[in-house]
Amino acid sequence: MDDALCLATLFATLPGTDTIESARSKNARRLILEFSNYVVRARALTKVFFSIKGCYLQAKVQGQDVTWLVPYEFGQNLPEDVDYRVMMTFLEFYETQLHFINFKLYSSLGLKYPPRADGVMDGAFAGLGSLVLENKPTEGGAAAAAIAAPAAKGKGKGKAEVAGAGANKIKSLKKKLGTLEREGAGADKTEGGEQDLDQDMGVDGGEDEEEVGGKEETLLCDLKFFLSREVPRALMELMIRAFGGAV
Repeated sequence: MDDALCLATLFATLPGTDTIESARSKNARRLILEFSNYVVRARALTKVFFSIKGCYLQAKVQGQDVTWLVPYEFGQNLPEDVDYRVMMTFLEFYETQLHFINFKLYSSLGLKYPPRADGVMDGAFAGLGSLVLENKPTEGGAAAAAIAAPAAKGKGKGKAEVAGAGANKIKSLKKKLGTLEREGAGADKTEGGEQDLDQDMGVDGGEDEEEVGGKEETLLCDLKFFLSREVPRALMELMIRAFGGAV
């Protein structure tokens, strides 16, 4: 998936020529925009690194680290010694791959795919805001409710019949729990001594990785940013919104 994203972002910034069709560049740009919207919605972005080549981004997608390079939006000089036909063949394969991946990712969030394009926002170069994300309608919701209604009535009758028999069992269970608590008191004392020994030896269980790794999701929470025309808007908007900020 890393190679597919890198090649798609490259062609998304290339101008249309006799070899590179403008329609292919637009399709690659839309696929990258769809994936970026997923990264923002899922708060999956974890690392960002700016280099001379471009901006390296890393996201955790379905538990896997995905890294791709986004080139800066400058005028591109196309060298003549590059066989673009071979690259277009790879791009055709990667386009199909990204279509399928985006479909699965959007489905995992319960979103419609492909997302609807907003012509007004697209004309205003709104970036991520040019695609409208909509939730999928739940199928069979009314039928499931109709089936669950009579089942709930039957359960209510069964509960009333079981309540009387359950009261007698609760009394006997309380007696058994009382004896178990007395027997477990001695075992708790020995376990407590082992825990104190671990603390004296400096043994620490460590923090949960999920708690530590989830801090970037709210890094820019409750913050609003105003972007000028001199900055790379697409990159900045992706990073700010993925970390909880607003543009």
